[in-house]
Amino acid sequence: MIAATVPLQPLPAIVRHVCVQRLDYSEYPATCPDVWPAGPARLQSKSLRGPKAWYADFGSVRIGGRKDFFPLDAQDGDNWVGAPQLGVPAAPVASVAKVRNRAALILAAPDRVVVVWNPEGHGAFVSVKLAGRPRAAVTVAALKVAESWN
Repeated sequence: MIAATVPLQPLPAIVRHVCVQRLDYSEYPATCPDVWPAGPARLQSKSLRGPKAWYADFGSVRIGGRKDFFPLDAQDGDNWVGAPQLGVPAAPVASVAKVRNRAALILAAPDRVVVVWNPEGHGAFVSVKLAGRPRAAVTVAALKVAESWN
């Protein structure tokens, strides 16, 4: 049996626009992914102007980051503290991973998969809703989005 996958697409124009806006407010490298889970991307909410943290919620996907590192000293099954101001929930660690050779955590929130890692001296995250899809497929897609971040 072949596992279900979540198709990816090039970064939608609205996401790229938000990322360009973010560059104007950042005290650290504010980059964004190059690929995105297929489907509509509608901006639901955003907080871009803070120099130390930002997020943008596109409904099924939320991205963001902060100037400080995310704590990554956790193991499978540990409860991760979360970053509520960015909409990253406290959640159990599903697994320890790598994003471009950097340590990362995959969090198993009830309705989503969240990948947190620390690229280029700051914290970043991507959060993808399950939306009825298998957690394993959403995890693969979330990791691919994170790995395309530049």
